[in-house]
Amino acid sequence: MKKILLVAGVLTVLAACSKTNVETKESRQLAGAPYETEMDSRAEKALEFIRSQEKDLGEVTNYKRQIVAGVNHYFEFTKEGESPVEIVVYEDLDGNLKITSKQLLGAPYETEMDSRAKKALEFVRTQEKDLGEVTNYKRQIVAGVNHYFEFTKEGKPPIEIVVYEDLDGNLKITSKGVLE
Repeated sequence: MKKILLVAGVLTVLAACSKTNVETKESRQLAGAPYETEMDSRAEKALEFIRSQEKDLGEVTNYKRQIVAGVNHYFEFTKEGESPVEIVVYEDLDGNLKITSKQLLGAPYETEMDSRAKKALEFVRTQEKDLGEVTNYKRQIVAGVNHYFEFTKEGKPPIEIVVYEDLDGNLKITSKGVLE
């Protein structure tokens, strides 16, 4: 009987000490990733800085913050009849502000080739021969990613090849054409 009471007591203590995990929006947040939050005085200062540099942007429809060695402030501006624009302002540790990015959301944008782009380029090179060197790379976020590669080879007009990468990482050439 004493053993049963001892076991029951230990189980009760363990159950009482166990932590219940409650999943919230914040707990699903990736560390280091931009996150949606309310605009505070720092965000308002960054917004004033943007408005002093850029005119006629429309209204702010989304704000995100990313903690880095300083803060990245992500502002999405929407103006009726136009594509949304995202502007990122970097605030360093001394409070200095700098616009680091401005792009139409959904439009292709120039960026460095990362491992995903290099994988797409390797795929292109297995499908197409004698392309020359890549002289320009753009990425477009869709339901997956479009990788835009511009190839040039001496004595030939430049060629653009677009590779679609679906959400599972599968690759497919979706267009190929000579650039004017």
